[in-house]
Amino acid sequence: MGAEHTALLFFSDAQWLSRGKVLKRMFKLRHEVFCFLNGENHSLADSFSNKDFLLKMAYLTDIFEKLNILNTSLQGNEATVLSWNDKVNAFLRKLELWRNSMESDTLDMFPTLVSMVQDTDNPVLPMDIKSCLLYHLMMLKVHFGKYFCNDFDKFNWIKNPFKMFLGHHL
Repeated sequence: MGAEHTALLFFSDAQWLSRGKVLKRMFKLRHEVFCFLNGENHSLADSFSNKDFLLKMAYLTDIFEKLNILNTSLQGNEATVLSWNDKVNAFLRKLELWRNSMESDTLDMFPTLVSMVQDTDNPVLPMDIKSCLLYHLMMLKVHFGKYFCNDFDKFNWIKNPFKMFLGHHL
């Protein structure tokens, strides 16, 4: 079919592709997947010809890529609970920034979604899709807040012991 990729999933270094990379690969192969599903008379073929479905898939591709970057940054020998907290808090601020940007029709932070919107007849994200994506960003922030508590200020002295205010304790 002229695709750059010959396989959807591959096994490398004893690990499967992460979800974000699978979505990215699937999105790149969406035309081939549509042709295959259509040839098999599968009901999912309709989804791959539905613009709303493809816009949501493009958004999820971008979000999972950002989540994979966060996940990777939380791993390694140098990672500590305090550095995790900083990175998660930064990601929460990014979620809020992305939500505010999307409300004002700026989608630059989601390149796959931007390319998909530009490929449609209307160069603006449809309002029902936009509402769905804004809700998802909000709920993502809420769920992150539940899983990662923000009670690490009392440990700031560990990160920078010379910056702490000692007050009347001298």
